[in-house]
Order: sequence, then C-alpha cells, then structure tokens
Amino acid sequence: MPLSTAQSLGWSLARTMMTIIVLIETTKGYAVMPISWSKELSQ
Repeated sequence: MPLSTAQSLGWSLARTMMTIIVLIETTKGYAVMPISWSKELSQ
C-alpha cells in the first residue's frame, strides 16, 4: 500500500489498540505492524 495509506491506517491502529506501530517498507509498498511490548522486553 502507499505510504500515506499505511501512515493513516497505522495511526488509527495505534490509537485504537493503544500500542506502538511500525511501518515496514517492502518491495510491494508499505505494511503496518503493531509491536507487542512487555516488561520483559524493556529490561
């Protein structure tokens, strides 16, 4: 998908799920992925 679409969908996803998201550039466009964050990862 185009970057602007990925940004818009990613922002919506982040606000809905209250989580951090990352945009990933692929050969076919951009993808949006939420990040699972836990105490174990932050230590």
